[in-house]
Amino acid sequence: MLAISGLHVGIILALSMGAGVWLIGRRRQIYLLMPLVAIWLYALLSGLSPSVERAAIMGSVYLLAVALGRPRSILPTLALAAAVMAGYQPQILKQVSFQLSFTAMAGIALLITYGPTLGSRLQNPLTSGSEWWKTPARALAVAVAVSVAATLGTLPLVAFNFERIPTLGIPATILALPALPILLTTSGLAAIAGLVHTSAGQVIGWGAWVPLEYVIWLVHLISQVPGSTISVPAFSGILVWAYYGVLVSLILLPGGPASLWALPGRLRDGSREAVERGRGVASSFRVPIGTYLVVATGLAALAAILWFYLVTGSDRRLHVHFMDVGQGDSVLIVTPEGRQVLVDGGPDDMDAAMSIRSTVPFWDRDLDMVVLTHPDEDHFRGLPEVLDRYDVDTVVDSGMDSQDPLYLEWQRSLERRDIRPVTAYQGQTISLDSVTRLEVLSPPPSPVRGTISGPNNNGVVMRLVYDEVSFLLTADIEAQAESRLLRNVPSFLKSSVLKVPHHGSKTSTTPRFLAAVSPVAAVVSAGADNPYGHPHPDVTGRLEATLGADRTYVTAQQGDIEFITDGKRLWVKTAH
Repeated sequence: MLAISGLHVGIILALSMGAGVWLIGRRRQIYLLMPLVAIWLYALLSGLSPSVERAAIMGSVYLLAVALGRPRSILPTLALAAAVMAGYQPQILKQVSFQLSFTAMAGIALLITYGPTLGSRLQNPLTSGSEWWKTPARALAVAVAVSVAATLGTLPLVAFNFERIPTLGIPATILALPALPILLTTSGLAAIAGLVHTSAGQVIGWGAWVPLEYVIWLVHLISQVPGSTISVPAFSGILVWAYYGVLVSLILLPGGPASLWALPGRLRDGSREAVERGRGVASSFRVPIGTYLVVATGLAALAAILWFYLVTGSDRRLHVHFMDVGQGDSVLIVTPEGRQVLVDGGPDDMDAAMSIRSTVPFWDRDLDMVVLTHPDEDHFRGLPEVLDRYDVDTVVDSGMDSQDPLYLEWQRSLERRDIRPVTAYQGQTISLDSVTRLEVLSPPPSPVRGTISGPNNNGVVMRLVYDEVSFLLTADIEAQAESRLLRNVPSFLKSSVLKVPHHGSKTSTTPRFLAAVSPVAAVVSAGADNPYGHPHPDVTGRLEATLGADRTYVTAQQGDIEFITDGKRLWVKTAH
């Protein structure tokens, strides 16, 4: 399903606009307020994802054009939406969801802009005659064409980011499309009715259940079809740029891509009249086309330079991303000078790689360091995939061993790339750049042995320091290791932000340890509805009593959590 949230906005726009016309009529433009409020209300309720935000901006421009009676061209509207979103939040350019939403819509926009011209050059049996079957056939043809356009628009990005291509996305979208207006309408009515009375919401909710179950069944069925996705090898981002470069070149042709249709005939026609006519046309367009290309190329280059600087250039701030990888740990550190460090890889094969891809530019395939705090599956399972997708300079680990088959695969991945891990030790200082450092507080010289919590209590504990702000990254240590840290390195524990040990387990975050750290904010990395009950209510209670509920963050509730600091002040961004 391509850009499905943007499709939702389009459906809501159409439904609410029709409702406005039915209730108020077209005589006064006030009827346009209903769809305007409807699409932005949906955008806010759905969390303002990039695809929804893009669609809401485009819908607003469309409604404004209707109100003013101006021509409604989709490409300028799409460009305006991209400019607005990138203007106030340049970092959004790195998000895969933003890239996919706009390239899908760009493919559809090109179809709408140039499709009629191309279609007029074809002998189309669907456009003539009044047979009963031609109306649904035309609707099906349009649906197929739109799905193909969106698929071709996103194809290189999908292959580059996910290393697989869906082969049945087009039929899945076409089969699901009829159910979506019914589903959106009935679920919206159920939500409204539920505010009045629960029973009313339940009755209408049964109407939403049917199309919802159909969509779920359809997606599940198609996902089981052999060959529903095709794996592709990793390839250079240059090919992605080349693909879109060719597409843009076709758009810049006089007459657009449709002008290619007449090229074979022009080549075959060698008459003097055709040559002279071609020269005359070329001379009449030479100056404006040349001027246009020079100006367009200059502006595109300037925009590319500015956006590249804004996206990849250092803002001289430290960014620490606590990524929502479920019941596990994964932290991405981006230093003020642009060094990138990954601490742990989460409990799923793809979690860490996908989280990094949504955070760093898609062309950036380098990680300066990967730290594995201890050999538990919920911390290292995603690391082999990271090694497959990124060039890793240095690996730091606890020095502990494990016979877990997945851990052995991680070790084999290191051997294949000739990477020899550096063993962390208490007292070690790792300079990430000229202003940022990692202070290793654990494991101790004499590891804890003979306890069931040995791997946890021997994990790598680090303090990330940038000027006056610091982060204490505590892996899965428990009360025993906390007591040892209080004895051995008490003066190094005080930190601005605490990564709560062991996902908020009741065996960790003792009152003495929390008092010694004295953080201003705390993060618990835990999965929603996990079977362990993390974070434990006792731990949550201590944190909220010490810091306040508004400074205690849990990935299961807030999603990805990003801390940003200039070394003096601290900002927090959450996904939810």
